[in-house]
Amino acid sequence: MKKRLVFVLLLLTLALTLSAATGCEKNLPLTIVIKGQGVVHQLFTAKASSAYGKDSVVTLSAQPAPMWQFSHWEGAITGSANPKEITLTEPTAITAVFTPAELPPLPEVPSIAWCYGSTGDNFMPSSALIANYNPTLLDDPMITPAGYDVLVIDELFNLQFPVTDFAGKVIVTLDSGVDDFLDQMLGMTGDDESYEVYWDYDSVRMLSWSYPVIGEEIGAYSDAQVYHSLDEVEGFTRFPTVLEASSTRYADDIIVYSVTRGGRTWIWLHIGPHFGNYDDAELAKNRSSAIIDYVLELLAGGNPVFPPIPAP
Repeated sequence: MKKRLVFVLLLLTLALTLSAATGCEKNLPLTIVIKGQGVVHQLFTAKASSAYGKDSVVTLSAQPAPMWQFSHWEGAITGSANPKEITLTEPTAITAVFTPAELPPLPEVPSIAWCYGSTGDNFMPSSALIANYNPTLLDDPMITPAGYDVLVIDELFNLQFPVTDFAGKVIVTLDSGVDDFLDQMLGMTGDDESYEVYWDYDSVRMLSWSYPVIGEEIGAYSDAQVYHSLDEVEGFTRFPTVLEASSTRYADDIIVYSVTRGGRTWIWLHIGPHFGNYDDAELAKNRSSAIIDYVLELLAGGNPVFPPIPAP
């Protein structure tokens, strides 16, 4: 009996040794700690789990809470790349660090310089926005508007003034008005202009937004893809949860960035409309102005309600 017991124990010891040597460990714990406000999604797994088998590959996606931003990872992974892929070979602890979105305060009724081109289609401010803010309309300005809190670049294809000289706090680009703006901010001209480098309508990929479903977006055929490329550019910090907005063929392309260049920092709001009937000028005008109004109220410390997305 004793010999049989010893033999069984030897077999068990050998099995455990072989298991460890061949990497068959089960239930490696993955512990996620949150600093600040946000959540971390575990992607590309059949079911989110606190424990995985050895060599499991898990993609972690940090999603900030509204008015917060993802800062960086600590622990088993470091850096600010998001999402982040990790291969589990041992019990792992990771901390996701979120920080408050630091947006510059605006006065309750900020002054607005609305720049537009004398030729081509322009959105122009709605009657409601004019009543609320009384923006100054500037037709093809040749010098940088001075003394304003907000600069709106409305479909202005040929920007004749250095936008980096704007001393206000917020820059808004409407649709194609983003082209020359980014060229200047990125120092790109000619064949290297930003439109050629960043605008990508051929790829189809999943993008991360906060609405309508956290962590998901349908943005295959929209300007939204450019924003995820700009995430890698020094001086550009995206606020993915400042706006409850999505990018679909029947919604809005909306993004808010903090942009730092030449010792100045601005909040950059871009609106690239894909809502309803694109040729409906009145709808485009009212929708764009409503979004601008929403962001300005937000920056002024208010608690506005995001205007509902128009039905298809």
